[in-house]
Amino acid sequence: MNSINPTDIILENAVNAFKQGDIDKAQTLFLNILNIDDSHPDALYFMGMIDHGAKRYEAAEYRAEELVKQKPIDGKALNLLGTILMTQRKFDEAVEHFEKGIKYNEDDPMLKVNAAICNIGLANPARSIELCKDAINLNNNYTNAWNILGNAYMGKSEMENAAEAFEKAIELQPDFIDARFNLGVSLFELKRYEQAEACFDDILESIPDHVHALCRKGDIHMIRDEYQQAGELYQRAADLATDFVPSLIGRGRVFLRIDKFDEALSNFKRAIELTPDNIEALMHIGSTFRKMGNDEAAAAAFKDALNIDPDNAQAKFHLASVTGDETPAKPEADYVKNLFDEFADTFDKQLSDIDYNAPEQLASLVKSLTENTQMEIIDLGCGTGLSGEQFKDFSSHMIGVDLSPRMLQAASKRGIYNELEENDILGSLVRYQNKFDLVVSADTFPYLGDLDSVFVSITSATKPDGIITFTTERHDGTEDFKLGKTARYAHSVDYIFSIAERRGLEVLHCEPTVTMKERGEDVPALIVAMRKPA
Repeated sequence: MNSINPTDIILENAVNAFKQGDIDKAQTLFLNILNIDDSHPDALYFMGMIDHGAKRYEAAEYRAEELVKQKPIDGKALNLLGTILMTQRKFDEAVEHFEKGIKYNEDDPMLKVNAAICNIGLANPARSIELCKDAINLNNNYTNAWNILGNAYMGKSEMENAAEAFEKAIELQPDFIDARFNLGVSLFELKRYEQAEACFDDILESIPDHVHALCRKGDIHMIRDEYQQAGELYQRAADLATDFVPSLIGRGRVFLRIDKFDEALSNFKRAIELTPDNIEALMHIGSTFRKMGNDEAAAAAFKDALNIDPDNAQAKFHLASVTGDETPAKPEADYVKNLFDEFADTFDKQLSDIDYNAPEQLASLVKSLTENTQMEIIDLGCGTGLSGEQFKDFSSHMIGVDLSPRMLQAASKRGIYNELEENDILGSLVRYQNKFDLVVSADTFPYLGDLDSVFVSITSATKPDGIITFTTERHDGTEDFKLGKTARYAHSVDYIFSIAERRGLEVLHCEPTVTMKERGEDVPALIVAMRKPA
């Protein structure tokens, strides 16, 4: 007759207690087993999970390591150790255990997904995508595999693919809050703000205290210039989670927009105290000090950002704008694109508020220079189409070019352009030779410093006897161009004439003007027209 092993009875009771959620009882029983046999594999496994759940990471890691010593190729053991390490953000160590587990347990999709999560943490989204697709091939209904696949695509800035993956996860599990939140974030990045807001609203309907959704919805209101609504949402998040960094940054942004600088700085600085490497907060601190006229403090903040990320092009650009040192020839294209994307919905209103009239001035100038009303026109930096409105009566065919997809969406609603192209100036013009009767650029050049290469392409794309007209900001110093504290470039009259001379263009008009105000003060500008010889 076989004798009953008392340890087996304790183990059975412990496992049952664990499955029923009675963790205290389960822990007591598993520890009893380990007092009898400190290498008992099942007790090590379950106590590893219990310690991990209780955030006793050192103990959990020890038990998982002891288990792996006994079972070096066991998928469950390797997954447990990898998960404990991953929770502590020890991604390098964790991924080694997951990859070893995959090697000996090829049909385990969980190991692949956990390895994918680590690869996202290690900034290796390509490997993460590969692992998630492998997991999905093993189990097409594995919801978290679709969710992590979406996160990996976001790591590669492939937002459309990310959104599709999150939608699949939600299709499989409609109450999957993480996937719905991630879908909202991806839609936000795609500038599909109404759809993103709907995602966050769905989450807040079921979880009113979801602080991340509150802050993301606040971000959408910020884009709409709805500062009161944004501030209320950020405050709700702050009331629910004191020192929640996204709410601190959000509140700081609201205060910055309404010129409450001390309050803005208070929030941004608290964010830095909590997360010292927070480049976003440092950039906002720099911007706040710049608006206050404290260039020295602004420069210090931008330098702090560069100490964290020496290659940060935006920090370099803004540092140069307040110090005047090492002026870059132009800002990064993504900076300009994101800047105008953010303001696309309220752009026309903001320009109206600052008495912006460059398109009207340019149209009046062109009317004085030609009677041609059937011109091939290209509008460089067309934005929402304000220039197009002024020049539609001059054109037989008009192309608008802009970096910002959101601006182009607004321009398309006007119905005045025959073609709209998402591109930078050089990328667009390089395709044309002797094509345009009129090249127009209203206040685009303040976002470019060095205009030499631009005018090589403009000249080539302009027909003989064609007109090139533009406005830019003006400075009266000796430099060709100067990056101002507004983070925009100004050009000198001598520089404009030197460009015309190098390109063989005739200057028809180059006069000081004012195209807008800033903080109630006129912004010095130039209005220029050139002709390409016949």
